[in-house]
Amino acid sequence: ATATMTITAKRGGIQTRVIASNGGAISIRAEEGLLLDGSLAGSAGNDSARGGSLSLTMDREDNSTAAFQNANLVVASSEPNPGTPGNGVIPAGLAPGLAISGLTGQGFVAASTINNGGFDYVQLKSAGAIDFDLSGGIMALAARSTLSVDAPTIGSRNGSANSSVNLNAPYVAVGNTDWRYQSDSHAASTGNASLLVNAGTADLIGHSALNDFGNVHFIVTGDIRLVGQVAADLTTEATSSLSPIHAFGNFTVAGNMRFSSAQVYPGSLSEFTLAATGADSSISFTSNGHAAGIPLSAAGSLKVQAPDITQNGIVRAPLGTIDFEAENTLNYGPGSLTSVAGAPIVPLGFVQNGRDWLYDFGSGHTINLSDSTASNYVALPDKSIISRGAMVNLQNVSGKTATLDLSGGGELQAYEFTPGPGGSKDILALANTYAILPGYTSSVAPADFQNGTPELKAGDKVYLSDIAGLKSGFYTLLPAHYALLPGAYAINPVAGSKNMVASQNFKTLLGIWQVAGYRSSLGGGADNLWQGFSLTPSAVVRQQSEFTNYTANAFMDSTGVTLAKDGGHVVFDVGQSLAIKGLVRLEAAPGGQRGIADISAPSITVVSDTSQLLPTEADADTLIFTAA
Repeated sequence: ATATMTITAKRGGIQTRVIASNGGAISIRAEEGLLLDGSLAGSAGNDSARGGSLSLTMDREDNSTAAFQNANLVVASSEPNPGTPGNGVIPAGLAPGLAISGLTGQGFVAASTINNGGFDYVQLKSAGAIDFDLSGGIMALAARSTLSVDAPTIGSRNGSANSSVNLNAPYVAVGNTDWRYQSDSHAASTGNASLLVNAGTADLIGHSALNDFGNVHFIVTGDIRLVGQVAADLTTEATSSLSPIHAFGNFTVAGNMRFSSAQVYPGSLSEFTLAATGADSSISFTSNGHAAGIPLSAAGSLKVQAPDITQNGIVRAPLGTIDFEAENTLNYGPGSLTSVAGAPIVPLGFVQNGRDWLYDFGSGHTINLSDSTASNYVALPDKSIISRGAMVNLQNVSGKTATLDLSGGGELQAYEFTPGPGGSKDILALANTYAILPGYTSSVAPADFQNGTPELKAGDKVYLSDIAGLKSGFYTLLPAHYALLPGAYAINPVAGSKNMVASQNFKTLLGIWQVAGYRSSLGGGADNLWQGFSLTPSAVVRQQSEFTNYTANAFMDSTGVTLAKDGGHVVFDVGQSLAIKGLVRLEAAPGGQRGIADISAPSITVVSDTSQLLPTEADADTLIFTAA
């Protein structure tokens, strides 16, 4: 519904606005089975308002039977029609009132039911599998803001070489978010169908595998993020006895995997594996040419495993580890960037009693990053790039150079809040408090377990009118403690300030701005009415609460870990040939140590040119170094 309203704002000003209603929320959860043969509607009153959300779940929450993990949520390419359960459609003769037999754990919904509903947010979740019935050839699912496909296995039925599943949304999440089902035992199976993901930002989450897909292609204008999951319930309070915690993830396909994006990287402290199985399988990375600054991510690890790997894009693991493992050929293409160099400052954890650098995965489930004698100690990853393969090539073509960047630089930052004269409360822990960071270009907040904001949806943002030192525009809402970063602001809504206009912006004597603006989301949905926001510069935040900042280069200098200021560790482990025509950066930042290089092969021969080789030295297992 829509209406036109004339609004008289406080302190003067008149506005005429079209007010539209937001869509609502539909959540359907089934334990035994699901047949959705009707229509669902969740559209907004007009394009400027927020559409609704749709959540379809096949899951027995109490996990009372392991067999239920074989549950399937089937998305049909057309309206459910007579057929057999094995083909992902409804059996003939089934009608209301009749006994349902053989369909326990099965759910069915038509793609058109989802697409025609006008939803901004769509989540499909299953304890076992989500299968797409491709009897119609090509299936497209779309949402105006967020589309999530959440299951340990994701598969196709009735696929052919020309059939595909196309997932389209500004933000697409694929994988498995449920802590109960995080197992790397999910094996992929090959098939003829393709999975295509078109997104502004895409996340691969947790442990998941693809069934009956032979090709996967992520086409993303922004970043592809790889986010691990902890196999434990982090919503319950931790006990006094703590143990190491790891956030693992694995995305596996029996076929070819392609990533076209601005860049690819793991989230903070995520340990993620991309794997392509099968003799002719491959994984490739391609840059789309869009700007790709170093993300606010740190200490993640990425492993890529495939018979053949081609790196023509930007792959990062800031202050972490990248491990490429090719059975045959590993090619770093001209102009590619593979980097473990760090961003200038990245928030990571907090400090307790000035002594222990901790990271909280949730509800007190912490790990200790600084004390190797602690029961919950987890070492920061070695800053390294590892290249394994029978043939490894770093290319340089027409001045475009493949670069491995392990240079020193960047910093990790943790904070400690101390109640006292500087403030009795942590104002950044108050409800509805977030941060904005001018210059932050991503449309979604960083993947950060400790600073997660479950009340925010991916891509939630705020429009702020112009003030001194801050241009008008949209700003991605970040976790509140990111307001401790240089140049950042804490932001929260001001009660009773609806219909505030830009001419009413003002600065208090404490240095806190009140600014007119409105909340918005990915895809264009926004609040109908403007309101006031309290905007507190980082320096003023520190005047209201007592925070102490710590940097890893100084705090962890005596722990023996590779520091951000140090150069990293590059490893080449090759079976037949290594061609380094690209650039390997190992320099240190001021005060740091230069990096190191290791080269391993069955046999190594160093000559000025190949004409000097003896016949016995030119075998397939000898690595040849020349001056060229």
